Amino acid sequence: MSNPSNTKPGHGANTVLLGMLIVICSCALIIAVRLHDRLSSLTEQVKKLADSREAGPAPAPTAPSASTKDAAKDGDKTAPAATAGPQLVTRHRSPLPQPGEEIVKPLPATQFVTGTPEPPKATAPPPPAGSIVYWTKAHEHVGREITVEGKIVATKNIGNYCFLNFTDEPRGGDRFHLIVYKEAFDDFGGNPEDTLLNKMLHVTGTIEMDPKGERPQIRIKSKEQVKVVE
Repeated sequence: MSNPSNTKPGHGANTVLLGMLIVICSCALIIAVRLHDRLSSLTEQVKKLADSREAGPAPAPTAPSASTKDAAKDGDKTAPAATAGPQLVTRHRSPLPQPGEEIVKPLPATQFVTGTPEPPKATAPPPPAGSIVYWTKAHEHVGREITVEGKIVATKNIGNYCFLNFTDEPRGGDRFHLIVYKEAFDDFGGNPEDTLLNKMLHVTGTIEMDPKGERPQIRIKSKEQVKVVE
């Protein structure tokens, strides 16, 4: 007949080991669950950060203007509400250096033009038919075909054109000159700068401004436009 006391110690040790194993498994399971939750939270934060960087910085709120504040204070329901989001502001670049700025080369000049400029117009009444206008009054008849009288006192041939001037003054609102085209050079001996110098002329043509808009002129393309009177 066996002694029951011989089996109790072994049975108790197994029970203790089983209990410790259950406790260890439970702790490991709890730690695994918590690590999973922590990793999920970190993954979500990283995803939100990446999305925010791709979308760019959030627009700063726009402060309401003084008129909007006054209207809201007075209870004016028709006052416009402040517009959310960034506002576009047009700024003109100053040609002066800004604080801390070094300009290596000059800034290009900027010209602001509104509308289409009107072409120069005549400022004097039309001359009577068949009359002759002295060259100092030619600028008063821009856009008209008239006959101008004057003495050529200076000339300059630049190859394709020959300039005939009624004055040697470098400036003046009444300046006036003729332009003889190269195809008409032979009509004046091949060198109009010599054959027409110091001659009194009657020249017929349309008064127009030069390309720079600085002085009036007549273009000469044939000898029929020019009559030497002295």
